[in-house]
Amino acid sequence: MNQNSVKKALHAILRPIVQGLIIFAVFGLGLYAYAITYPPQPGPVSGIFGQLVGFTASPVNGSQGGYKLANDLCNTAFSGSHICVAEEITRSYVAQNPAITTATTNANGIWNTPNMYFAWVDNGPPGFTGTLSNDCGGWTQPSATYYGSIWDMKGKSFVINTCDNTRRFACCM
Repeated sequence: MNQNSVKKALHAILRPIVQGLIIFAVFGLGLYAYAITYPPQPGPVSGIFGQLVGFTASPVNGSQGGYKLANDLCNTAFSGSHICVAEEITRSYVAQNPAITTATTNANGIWNTPNMYFAWVDNGPPGFTGTLSNDCGGWTQPSATYYGSIWDMKGKSFVINTCDNTRRFACCM
């Protein structure tokens, strides 16, 4: 074998290896760049989000035309708000949010009658199927056979109530 044949044979053997290394290096570098930037980091956050801001002006029963229309009641009372979920009420209570501590200790004002110390909250599908507490059928049922979750201001706890009762909605942002 002459020197030219050896160079060609060596070139034929090494060329795919070098190409593979280049492809691997480019792909590996791209994968590395992806890995160090994933998952994307959240933007700056300040304060505690998902907190109680207040309550709708008027008490209503469980028939509000669905989740969107029920949420609109909160958005009308406090622009940008929605019906609180149980977690937001709990977070507000733990953080000693002024809106919840005032409502909890205030025996006058909007909580002027004993049966009005309660506010509807979204709690989604039933956690206990014996009563089927399901946000009054998605805020469409005013019936005593449907149930919704409420926050008891005086008892500082969640309870369920029949949807023929009237309560204000707790509104959160």
